[in-house]
Amino acid sequence: MTDMSRDSLVESLHLSIGEAADRFESQGQHAAMARFLDTAAQDFGRRRPLVLIGTLTLVADQPNYPAPAGLMQVVGTDWGSAERAKYNRWDGRYPGPMPLLRVRTAAANLREIWLRPTPTTEQIACLTDQFVYTYHAVHSISDTAADTTITPEDRGLLLLRAQAEVAAELALRSINKPITVRDGVSGAPRNSTPAALARQLMTEFEKR
Repeated sequence: MTDMSRDSLVESLHLSIGEAADRFESQGQHAAMARFLDTAAQDFGRRRPLVLIGTLTLVADQPNYPAPAGLMQVVGTDWGSAERAKYNRWDGRYPGPMPLLRVRTAAANLREIWLRPTPTTEQIACLTDQFVYTYHAVHSISDTAADTTITPEDRGLLLLRAQAEVAAELALRSINKPITVRDGVSGAPRNSTPAALARQLMTEFEKR
């Protein structure tokens, strides 16, 4: 199966954990499965980074700009690299030191991208005010498969990570009765206490 829509993933997770799903009846099983999948997707970037491209419209001597939604960390930029390669440092046309990018949390928990040193008027005139950069973003699961950022090839790995969340929550509830899940990658059944199973599933996720 390659359908990456939310409903399809919820159904697959629900089936893969068998009777363990009954323990989330009070929360609504569909809502609980969706929550586990969202948590798994947020952590998924550690194994499969989602690389996106962003653009800042620079203003001379302005160091901070709003970060795009879902930004985890800035990777880098090629802004000015071509001009730097053309000229020597002592040449009057050399654009000067290029800014390093940092991510900071501002007021009201809004994230910002900071550039240091701040681009100057001369640099912007030489290199344009369009500052293109790459960044890692948080994966998301959408109602439609086309808008889910995790690829169909990684469907099983996502389900494996979500199963670990299921087992971890059951362990926090001090439920010691063994549970059985069907591995989202290999399809093999696994049976253990929730705490042990959570560790086993996370170890498998980290290995893949």
